[in-house]
Amino acid sequence: MPLRLSEKHGVNPTIPSCFWCEKKKNEVVLMGRLRDDVEAPRTIVLDYDPCDSCEKAMAMGISLIECAEKPMIEGHREIQQGLYPTGRWFVVSQDFVLRIFDDEMAQSAVNHRKAFIDKECIEMLGLDKAEATHKLEDLSD
Repeated sequence: MPLRLSEKHGVNPTIPSCFWCEKKKNEVVLMGRLRDDVEAPRTIVLDYDPCDSCEKAMAMGISLIECAEKPMIEGHREIQQGLYPTGRWFVVSQDFVLRIFDDEMAQSAVNHRKAFIDKECIEMLGLDKAEATHKLEDLSD
Protein backbone atom coordinates (compact mmCIF):
# COMPACT_ATOMS: atom_id res chain seq x y z
CA MET A 1 0.00 0.00 0.00
CA PRO A 2 1.51 3.34 -0.99
CA LEU A 3 2.26 5.95 1.66
CA ARG A 4 0.55 9.30 1.16
CA LEU A 5 3.08 11.98 2.10
CA SER A 6 2.12 14.84 4.37
CA GLU A 7 2.52 18.22 2.72
CA LYS A 8 3.76 19.63 6.05
CA HIS A 9 5.60 16.65 7.57
CA GLY A 10 6.69 14.40 4.69
CA VAL A 11 6.87 10.74 5.75
CA ASN A 12 5.84 11.85 9.28
CA PRO A 13 7.77 9.28 11.37
CA THR A 14 6.91 8.06 14.86
CA ILE A 15 8.44 5.52 17.24
CA PRO A 16 5.98 2.89 18.46
CA SER A 17 5.80 2.21 22.19
CA CYS A 18 4.96 -1.11 23.82
CA PHE A 19 1.42 -1.13 25.23
CA TRP A 20 2.54 -3.45 28.03
CA CYS A 21 5.53 -1.52 29.43
CA GLU A 22 5.30 1.82 27.59
CA LYS A 23 8.96 1.64 26.55
CA LYS A 24 9.94 2.63 23.04
CA LYS A 25 10.30 -0.22 20.57
CA ASN A 26 13.35 -0.41 18.36
CA GLU A 27 11.27 0.56 15.31
CA VAL A 28 10.22 3.54 13.24
CA VAL A 29 6.80 3.81 11.63
CA LEU A 30 6.16 6.18 8.74
CA MET A 31 2.68 7.60 9.25
CA GLY A 32 2.56 9.85 6.16
CA ARG A 33 -0.45 12.12 5.87
CA LEU A 34 -2.75 11.95 8.89
CA ARG A 35 -6.21 13.51 9.22
CA ASP A 36 -5.98 17.31 9.05
CA ASP A 37 -2.31 16.86 8.08
CA VAL A 38 -1.19 16.84 11.74
CA GLU A 39 2.30 15.89 12.82
CA ALA A 40 2.65 12.35 14.17
CA PRO A 41 3.46 12.17 17.89
CA ARG A 42 7.06 11.35 18.77
CA THR A 43 5.93 8.02 20.27
CA ILE A 44 2.64 6.17 20.00
CA VAL A 45 1.07 2.87 21.01
CA LEU A 46 -0.11 1.29 17.77
CA ASP A 47 -0.98 -2.27 18.79
CA TYR A 48 -0.87 -4.90 21.53
CA ASP A 49 2.24 -6.64 20.19
CA PRO A 50 4.72 -6.85 23.08
CA CYS A 51 8.23 -5.45 22.78
CA ASP A 52 11.13 -7.92 22.88
CA SER A 53 11.52 -7.48 26.65
CA CYS A 54 7.82 -8.06 27.43
CA GLU A 55 7.67 -10.97 25.00
CA LYS A 56 10.61 -12.58 26.80
CA ALA A 57 8.92 -12.06 30.19
CA MET A 58 5.62 -13.46 28.89
CA ALA A 59 7.42 -16.54 27.54
CA MET A 60 8.59 -17.44 31.07
CA GLY A 61 5.16 -18.77 32.02
CA ILE A 62 1.50 -18.08 31.43
CA SER A 63 0.40 -14.46 31.23
CA LEU A 64 -2.71 -13.47 33.16
CA ILE A 65 -3.85 -10.27 31.48
CA GLU A 66 -6.29 -8.00 33.27
CA CYS A 67 -9.12 -6.87 31.01
CA ALA A 68 -12.14 -4.61 31.40
CA GLU A 69 -15.40 -4.52 29.48
CA LYS A 70 -14.73 -1.00 28.21
CA PRO A 71 -11.48 0.80 27.30
CA MET A 72 -9.62 2.71 30.00
CA ILE A 73 -8.33 5.12 27.38
CA GLU A 74 -10.49 6.36 24.54
CA GLY A 75 -9.57 4.78 21.23
CA HIS A 76 -8.08 1.54 22.57
CA ARG A 77 -9.22 -1.44 20.57
CA GLU A 78 -10.50 -4.73 21.89
CA ILE A 79 -7.93 -7.47 22.38
CA GLN A 80 -10.74 -9.99 22.03
CA GLN A 81 -14.47 -9.44 21.61
CA GLY A 82 -15.66 -7.29 24.51
CA LEU A 83 -12.30 -7.30 26.31
CA TYR A 84 -10.00 -4.31 26.68
CA PRO A 85 -6.62 -4.82 28.36
CA THR A 86 -5.87 -2.50 31.26
CA GLY A 87 -2.12 -2.91 30.89
CA ARG A 88 -1.77 -4.89 34.13
CA TRP A 89 -0.47 -8.42 33.67
CA PHE A 90 1.17 -11.19 35.66
CA VAL A 91 3.28 -14.14 34.62
CA VAL A 92 2.49 -17.29 36.58
CA SER A 93 3.56 -20.91 36.35
CA GLN A 94 1.62 -23.60 34.55
CA ASP A 95 1.22 -25.41 37.89
CA PHE A 96 -0.46 -22.30 39.35
CA VAL A 97 -2.93 -22.20 36.46
CA LEU A 98 -3.71 -25.91 36.70
CA ARG A 99 -4.30 -25.64 40.48
CA ILE A 100 -6.44 -22.50 40.42
CA PHE A 101 -8.66 -22.63 37.33
CA ASP A 102 -11.24 -25.18 36.26
CA ASP A 103 -10.10 -27.77 33.71
CA GLU A 104 -11.44 -26.02 30.61
CA MET A 105 -10.05 -22.58 31.46
CA ALA A 106 -6.74 -24.03 32.64
CA GLN A 107 -6.31 -26.03 29.44
CA SER A 108 -7.11 -22.97 27.32
CA ALA A 109 -4.57 -20.87 29.26
CA VAL A 110 -1.91 -23.58 28.91
CA ASN A 111 -2.58 -23.96 25.17
CA HIS A 112 -2.57 -20.22 24.44
CA ARG A 113 0.03 -19.32 27.10
CA LYS A 114 -2.27 -16.54 28.31
CA ALA A 115 -5.64 -15.91 29.92
CA PHE A 116 -7.76 -12.78 30.08
CA ILE A 117 -9.11 -12.15 33.57
CA ASP A 118 -11.00 -9.32 35.26
CA LYS A 119 -10.08 -7.24 38.28
CA GLU A 120 -12.29 -9.31 40.59
CA CYS A 121 -10.48 -12.51 39.58
CA ILE A 122 -7.12 -10.85 40.25
CA GLU A 123 -8.34 -9.87 43.72
CA MET A 124 -9.80 -13.31 44.37
CA LEU A 125 -6.45 -14.92 43.47
CA GLY A 126 -4.60 -12.48 45.72
CA LEU A 127 -2.58 -11.13 42.81
CA ASP A 128 -3.66 -7.57 43.60
CA LYS A 129 -1.25 -7.74 46.55
CA ALA A 130 1.60 -8.79 44.25
CA GLU A 131 3.33 -6.27 42.04
CA ALA A 132 1.99 -6.42 38.50
CA THR A 133 4.49 -6.89 35.75
CA HIS A 134 3.10 -3.60 34.47
CA LYS A 135 0.08 -1.42 35.16
CA LEU A 136 -1.15 1.17 32.71
CA GLU A 137 -2.11 4.34 34.55
CA ASP A 138 -5.82 4.96 34.51
CA LEU A 139 -6.15 8.13 32.47
CA SER A 140 -9.93 8.16 32.53
CA ASP A 141 -11.90 10.37 34.92
